[in-house]
Amino acid sequence: MSTQSAVRSTAPGPTGHPLLGKAPAFRRDMLGRLLDGFHRYGDLVAHPGT
Repeated sequence: MSTQSAVRSTAPGPTGHPLLGKAPAFRRDMLGRLLDGFHRYGDLVAHPGT
């Protein structure tokens, strides 16, 4: 019996606007966005382009 585990190359995280990324959401409420990511995705959250 073999078990396989999925390996991600990047951390999970929210997607943003195609051009602006997550900048508008961070500008409105930075701490709220960080806490929301923590609650949804766990200890490690990717916020590329922020």
